[in-house]
Amino acid sequence: MLATCLLLATLHNSALFAGAEGVWVGRAWVEGRRLQALVVTPQGAHTLGFAETDEGLYGLAQRPEGWVAVGFSGEGGLVVRLDRRGQPVAAHRVGKGLLWSTDGEYALGGLRGPDWDAWVLRLADRKSWVYPASGDAYAYSGFGTSRGLWVVGRTAGPGGFDAFWMHLDRQGRPGPAWRSNFPGNDYLRFVGPGLALGRAEQEGDSEGLLLWPDTARAELWRRPGLDYFRMWRDYPTGRVLVGEAEVAGERRGLWVGSGRAVALGPGLGSLRFLEPQGPRAVGFSYGYSPEGQGWITRGSGLGQRLQYRKERLVLRPIPLNWRREQVRLVWEPLPPPVPFAGRLEACPEKNRR
Repeated sequence: MLATCLLLATLHNSALFAGAEGVWVGRAWVEGRRLQALVVTPQGAHTLGFAETDEGLYGLAQRPEGWVAVGFSGEGGLVVRLDRRGQPVAAHRVGKGLLWSTDGEYALGGLRGPDWDAWVLRLADRKSWVYPASGDAYAYSGFGTSRGLWVVGRTAGPGGFDAFWMHLDRQGRPGPAWRSNFPGNDYLRFVGPGLALGRAEQEGDSEGLLLWPDTARAELWRRPGLDYFRMWRDYPTGRVLVGEAEVAGERRGLWVGSGRAVALGPGLGSLRFLEPQGPRAVGFSYGYSPEGQGWITRGSGLGQRLQYRKERLVLRPIPLNWRREQVRLVWEPLPPPVPFAGRLEACPEKNRR
């Protein structure tokens, strides 16, 4: 069993954005090659990318033949196929945009035209659909059901950006779609079965936002300082929520579970993803090294306890009449993966969180 707190020991400037079953993805700085997409397993690590551009991987999901990871390569989206051991098999730059997440069947993000448009990529046949909006829009997350796919993200709104939620059928045709019509900036970062979450600006502060897409019921979790909810999962032991919480002017990794909310880590950090097999989160921390390191934690140990005030948020959402457009995109192969000297090490004992 892995330790309750782990750091990615690399040269410097690394982060993990997703992980499952002993495979983790993110990005790392490689001398002479800029930021590279990073794949880590207990057996070792690999980086992928072009020498002249930055790359990173934000999402990971299992497929019958192994894994798929998505992110960005330069100004394009990035799709990386991995075998069952997590070894990179193929990597492609796709279109002009970026991909934020995947469930193994679809990948979601933003594709750039005159504006940014919400982008859904069906991985099996490489079909891509966009949903042009008035102004920029990004799809951050999707959750598949027997009837189709819930998609959440952000689109242009009166405060700058509004959260949106939209249901698609299996062919990407849009059904009910809404934007929040909230007066401040708000967006939804993740959707799971029946519940989406993100953040909303209220009275000059960033609050945690929960939204139930079927009913448009919403709730703010409020306290002084910035809060940003990134992901949630249900486990046999209960629900866990992770993200970021500001403490004394500095963002920390946020862990909510077992009846407590805690800002973890000794310094600047963020928790971005919950592993499906058990309550463990991945992200990055600058508290153990000023250069930043990938971070894995089970949420145990000491931390700054937080108290939230939960308030019902009354939304008056506006229907979206988005249309689906199919786009054909070029898939450009990346150079072969390069072995990397990254490895996982236990967090320093005196600062373990």
